[in-house]
Amino acid sequence: NTNPYTLSGLTSNNDYEVYLRADCGGGDTSDWLGPVTFTTLCNAYTIPYTEGFETGYTNGSAVGGCLTQESTIGTQTWTANSTLTTYNRSPRTGSFNAYLRYSNTDWMFIEVSLTGGQSYDFEMYARQDGSGSTNSNITVSYGDAAAAASMTNSIVAETGIINNDYQQIAGSFTPSATATYYIGVKGYMNGSPWYISIDDISIEETPACAAPIGLEIAAVTADTASASWTAATGALSYEYELVDVTAGGTATGTPTGSSATETLTIGSLIE
Repeated sequence: NTNPYTLSGLTSNNDYEVYLRADCGGGDTSDWLGPVTFTTLCNAYTIPYTEGFETGYTNGSAVGGCLTQESTIGTQTWTANSTLTTYNRSPRTGSFNAYLRYSNTDWMFIEVSLTGGQSYDFEMYARQDGSGSTNSNITVSYGDAAAAASMTNSIVAETGIINNDYQQIAGSFTPSATATYYIGVKGYMNGSPWYISIDDISIEETPACAAPIGLEIAAVTADTASASWTAATGALSYEYELVDVTAGGTATGTPTGSSATETLTIGSLIE
């Protein structure tokens, strides 16, 4: 007999229908009123968090569920994909990824519960099919609302995305207070290439000995190559393992130079 009445024990991010009828006693009841439909809100994600777009998504539909989006240029959104492989749209792992079409800029927001003063590591992978990194980029920020205007804290500055293999996009951040925050991933594509693809998003507490990020290979010759990376939190030195995919076997070692060098020249390679 309570009006209004609180419906409890519901599941987050779930669809419901409500019916109501009057009970006049003696077994005399009215016709049912309804249904009235509603969807419960999402709970904030907890850490560690991973998203590979493998569960709860329909191929060719906008990424949704407990992830929200905001388009700032164009009308296209991040789209779940499990069938398209052209223009570098194949997933990095699993059967699904997400892509954004040309001439669009779009934010994807992830609601998470974070602890003030705790350092967190963000990581994702992206690639495009254009000829240069100026065609496309990824920016990662966070704020107190799922809106582009609230993305005031940088995690990864605007980073150009390259063609071919997936590129690691990573950064660390520390919120000042314990609260619910929104991590925003912004993708930009100009009108020259076709698509930017992303996969394997993760957020976790920064370990005491963090892994290095942004490993890149350059200056490749017939028998040498140069490796570089971003410094890891707490690193005093580094170790590397080189795998010979063609001939088999591995080689290990420690980069020479300063104890915390972020560059390495690999020699004695096979032509």
